[in-house]
Amino acid sequence: MNRNCLKVIFILILSLCSFSYAHKPIFTDEKGISPETAVKINKPEVSQVIYRELTGDTQQLWLAIDAKKDFELFVQIGIPVIDRLKFFKPAFVILGPNLPKVSVPFSIPEEIGGKIFYTGSVKPKLFHEHFTKTVSWILRGETIKLPADGRYYVVGYSPCKLEGKFWLSVGSKERFTLFDWLSFVGWKKKIRKFHETDIEERTNIIIDDFSDPNKISNLGTKWRLATDRVMGGVSDAEYVFGSDECFKYINMKGNVSLENNGGFAQVALPLAVNSTTFDATAYSGVRFWVKGNGQQYYVHLKNDKTTLNWQYYSAAFIASEKWEQLVPFPVSEFRVLHIL
Repeated sequence: MNRNCLKVIFILILSLCSFSYAHKPIFTDEKGISPETAVKINKPEVSQVIYRELTGDTQQLWLAIDAKKDFELFVQIGIPVIDRLKFFKPAFVILGPNLPKVSVPFSIPEEIGGKIFYTGSVKPKLFHEHFTKTVSWILRGETIKLPADGRYYVVGYSPCKLEGKFWLSVGSKERFTLFDWLSFVGWKKKIRKFHETDIEERTNIIIDDFSDPNKISNLGTKWRLATDRVMGGVSDAEYVFGSDECFKYINMKGNVSLENNGGFAQVALPLAVNSTTFDATAYSGVRFWVKGNGQQYYVHLKNDKTTLNWQYYSAAFIASEKWEQLVPFPVSEFRVLHIL
């Protein structure tokens, strides 16, 4: 009997040792949307992680930490590997006493400053979590030495107010108890649900992420500019690739004139190389992020029946002055124009 007990204890110790190479998850009903409702983090030296989805009603995740001067706070942010989140780039800011003044897109207490850590230009690292069998992109990890005693906040948010999922972790020391191990089955279900591991992804393809300096798309084709000058108009336009704290993007700008029967400017991208055919039967529509000057624009699609310049399928959208969270265009919303 004693021998059997020893076997059970030995297996349990091995399991706990293996499980310790992970963040301890925090599941809480606290809102964490403001300093007043911030999720309190005890023992910030211990590796802990909280999962959150940003929506129209929940724009930030606030964590509260009470720490001493010179405490080295480690913070890491990541997102689950879900296709629709590939371009979701949340940021985090550390707020507290004796930090410099900072500008963020939400209200903070006047007496504190902060330091922002963006992820828009950071190359993500793939992380496979063995025990939950989930995969994440780690976007950024930073250590900051806190300059004074007091309360600090770690706030995760989207600089462009986009909706999406992310996780935010603090601490670097793995520390688990027997109670934690016994809770693991329940934790696993919640974490896998957050990562949508049991939801079948739709077939998607990234047309372009605007990262090639030669303006070559992910499909191997090149963007081209067209204006009404091909038919005698006088409109001017140009396009460049750029980036901000949220996205890499293509930026078209210029002046459109109605003179000489003109009135258009566009950037276009062939979906297939050397006039071959792109098979789109597996796809249901087009989606993209956009911002502009508040005016109406159009996205056009062409197929083998729209060979002339004035033949296309079209859908309208408004390019607001801030990044739209996501503009989906099902094929059914495109209407055919100028088919002769």
